[in-house]
Amino acid sequence: MSPPTNERSNGRAESSAAPGSAWSALRYPVFRYLWMATVVSNVGGWMYSAASGWLMMDLNANPLVVSLVQVANSLPLFVLALPAGALAT
Repeated sequence: MSPPTNERSNGRAESSAAPGSAWSALRYPVFRYLWMATVVSNVGGWMYSAASGWLMMDLNANPLVVSLVQVANSLPLFVLALPAGALAT
């Protein structure tokens, strides 16, 4: 008798074995493209954050102005995170 398997809607059998390594998800092209797009987007965000602070330092060396630019950059995330999380649940 063969071991039990779970049948999917597309006809492939899925084994009940434990997953392999953490990198095994990168075998799927859609996940790989999404992961690469996320990495590129994060690097772009980091570059924007560093460049905006650098530009403010060049335009005005006042530390208060530089910190206000960084606060204005991250404040929407902090303000909208809690309501968005409440709406998601």
